[in-house]
Amino acid sequence: VAMHFSVSGSVLGVNAPEATCDLTIPRPFIRCDADLGGNISISDAINVLSYLFASFATTCTDAMDCNAPRAINIADPVLLLNFLFGTRPLPSAPYPNAGQDPTADNLDCN
Repeated sequence: VAMHFSVSGSVLGVNAPEATCDLTIPRPFIRCDADLGGNISISDAINVLSYLFASFATTCTDAMDCNAPRAINIADPVLLLNFLFGTRPLPSAPYPNAGQDPTADNLDCN
């Protein structure tokens, strides 16, 4: 979410110049919820595989990073499928509720 702020004021009758700033707040997401549907299902694994091998476009690469090593690769859908079928631990934060990415990386969620 992008926001633009403007502030102006005066002191003792002297007007100050307007100051502006832009602020971008990353979109909250759930780790492994690649289709941003609000829950994790097999369609999320399909979306990650489509992103990796079929040029699937996404607005939230952070959600596709299931194992949170700061990159999207084949390990992400593998971990997701293992989680769905009961052989892997829960995804890392933000999971199970939407939130911000606690890892510093070049992935984002617009």
